[in-house]
Amino acid sequence: MEQQLFCVVLNIQEATASIPDIQQYITDIQGVKETWVTKSKQKMIITFFNHSIDTQDLVNKLSTQFSFINEFDASLRYLTIKVEGMTCESHLSNLNDVIGQMDQVYLAEFSLADCMGHIVYDRKITANDILLEIDKCGFQCYVDGQPGITPAINKSNSAFTGTIDKNTAELAIRDNKGNDLANNHQQLHYTKIQLETVDVGNVKRLQLLIEGMSCASCVANVENTVNKLDGVISAAVTLISKKGLVEFDESIISSEEIANCVKELGFDVEYNEISDIYQIAELELMGDQLQNIDVEKTLMELPGVSSVNLFSDGHHCIVQYEPNVTGIRTIIEKLKINGIESSFRTSSRKKKVDYSRTAKRWRNSFLVAFGFGLPTMIVMIVFMAIEKGHQIMVIPGISLENLILFVLCTPVQFISGKQFYILSWKAIKSKTTNMNVLITMATTIAYLYSITVLIIAAITRATISPRTFFETPPMLIVFIALGKWLESMAMRKTGDAIHELMSMQPSDAVLVEVDGQNNIISENIISVELVQVHDCLKVLPGTTIPVDGIVLKGSSSVNEALISGESFPIYKTSGDEVIGGTINQTGQLVIKASRVGSGTTLSRIVQMIEDAEASKAPMQLLADRIAGFFVPGILLLSSLTLIVWIIIGYSNKNLFVGDTFGNFVST
Repeated sequence: MEQQLFCVVLNIQEATASIPDIQQYITDIQGVKETWVTKSKQKMIITFFNHSIDTQDLVNKLSTQFSFINEFDASLRYLTIKVEGMTCESHLSNLNDVIGQMDQVYLAEFSLADCMGHIVYDRKITANDILLEIDKCGFQCYVDGQPGITPAINKSNSAFTGTIDKNTAELAIRDNKGNDLANNHQQLHYTKIQLETVDVGNVKRLQLLIEGMSCASCVANVENTVNKLDGVISAAVTLISKKGLVEFDESIISSEEIANCVKELGFDVEYNEISDIYQIAELELMGDQLQNIDVEKTLMELPGVSSVNLFSDGHHCIVQYEPNVTGIRTIIEKLKINGIESSFRTSSRKKKVDYSRTAKRWRNSFLVAFGFGLPTMIVMIVFMAIEKGHQIMVIPGISLENLILFVLCTPVQFISGKQFYILSWKAIKSKTTNMNVLITMATTIAYLYSITVLIIAAITRATISPRTFFETPPMLIVFIALGKWLESMAMRKTGDAIHELMSMQPSDAVLVEVDGQNNIISENIISVELVQVHDCLKVLPGTTIPVDGIVLKGSSSVNEALISGESFPIYKTSGDEVIGGTINQTGQLVIKASRVGSGTTLSRIVQMIEDAEASKAPMQLLADRIAGFFVPGILLLSSLTLIVWIIIGYSNKNLFVGDTFGNFVST
C-alpha cells in the first residue's frame, strides 16, 4: 500500500488562541506528523497518517477544541520537496507561479533558505505530476515524506505525455513546440520504451570523508569505482574538501558496502547518511547488561525509530530515527532504563578535518627540496661557466660537478620524496595509477640512471664524465611540493570556514518545563545535541539561540545577519519563528524547538555548501575523466619511447659515439 501523508487545511485568520498553543495541541494528537503555517499566517496545514487517525475524527477533535474552526478542506494531500538549483528570487518566483497555477494544486510555497517546497494538492493528481512540472523548469528535486515511483528522465528539448508504469511506459514523443517527432507523420506515433525507474522512498544520500586522495586521478578512480556499483545512482568526489556525495538505492546496496568499496582502493573512509526525513545517531554503548540485552529490539520498540544497526564489536550502534517523533535523549534514556550507559558520538560531518599535519608535511618537504634544489641550480650554472668543455675530474669517469650534484640530490630524493613513495605505494596496492606514481617514477628513474652511468664510467675509467640528470629530482619535487603545500593551506582555510559556521551553534541549551501560561517551572542545562523537537528552551539576552523554534513567551531583538545578511536586529515576539545560530540581543525568550540536529537551518546551509563543493562544472568533469587516462597514457608513451631508443641504439651504435660514454661505446 502506498504510504502517503494526508492533510487538513485550517483557516486560522480569526483564531483567538495563539498559534503556538494551537500547534502544541494539534501535534500532541496521535497520528499527526507536523503542522505548518503559511507565510501569511492565515492558514495552517496539518499532516497526518490515515492509518493512525481518520480525517473526520481529526476534524471533529479540532472543531471541539477551537470554536473559530469553521472552514477546512480534508480532501487534500501534502508534499514537501527538496529542490536543487534554486539560487535567486527569479527561480523562486518562477516555481511559485508554475506550481501554484497547476490545476488541483491548492497551495505552493518554496523557500530559498532551505531550498524546500511545501505543496498542498488535491488527490485527483499525483506527486509525479508535480515533480515533472518542476523538472520542466530545470530543477532537480526529490520527495520528502512522499515515497513513489519517479522516472529518471534526461533533460532535452523534448517532453512526453502518457501514463507511467513502474516497468514500461507508452509515451508520445514530441518536441517543445508540440510537434510530433516520429517520422514526420501527421498521426501520433507511440513507442514502447523502457524507463529507468527509481523508488524515491529507497533513495538515500551518503556523505563520505575520504583521507588519502592526492590528485585528480584519485578522484576519478573513486568516482568511477563507486559509480559502477549496482544501486548507485550518482557519485561526486572533490579533492579540496576530501568529501564525496553518493546517491544510492538502499534496497540494492548499503552505505557500509559503498564505504568498504572505497576502503579497498586504499583510502581511509568515514561516512554519514543524509536524510530530510530521518536523522542518524551513532552511540557508544557501555554497561554490564550489554551482553544480556537485545539493543536492536529494545530501541525498535520506541516510536519513530526506523532502524538500528549494531556494530560487530557490540559497543557501537547507529540509530535512524524521525526527529518529529523521538530524539537522542529519549533513545539514551531508554537504554539507561535497561541498564546500558550510552553516549552520543559526533557525526563525521561535524568533525573538523585536520589539514594542519598535511600542510606541515608538505611544507617540510618543500623546504628540504628548495634547500638542496637551489644550490643544485647554482652548481650547474657555475660549472657551465668555468669548465667551458673541459671537465674537472675527481677520478676517471666522475667529474666534480656530478659528484656535487649527487650529494645534493640524494637527500631530496629520499627525504622530500618520501611522501611521494608512500602515496605511490598505496596507489599500486589498490591497482591504480595517479600523479604520485608518475612523479615517483620520473625522479627515481632520473636518480638511478644517473648513478648507473657514473658507476659504469668509473669502472671503465672513461675520459669524460657522462651526462647525468641529478638536477631533475630536486627541481621537480620542489615545485610539486610547493603546489601540495599551497593546496593543503587552501583546504585548511575551506575547512576552517565550514567549521566556524558550525561552531556558531552553541554547545549547550537550557531545557525548561513550562505550565499552561508558558511560565518556567524548572530548568536544566543539556547538550544541544540532546534537544528534541517540541522541547521548551530558555534563551537569555546576549546568548545564541540553540535550535530553530517558535517563540512561546517573551519578546526580543534577534540578530539574523548570519542567515539573511540583514545588519539590523529583527523584533521577535510570541508566535514568531527563530533560527538556531542567531543571537538573542535584548530580552529573554522561551521557545519551542521545531527543528533540531541536521534539520536546522544552519545545518542545512552547511549541507548546501558541502553539496556545492561536491558538484562539478562540465569542464571539471571533463578534466577528471581525462585525468583517469593521463597517467596510464604517459606510462605507455614512456615505455614505447624506451623500446624505440633501445632498438635504435642496438641497430646503430655510431649515433652515440662521443656522447655519453665517449670512446667506450665506439669500441
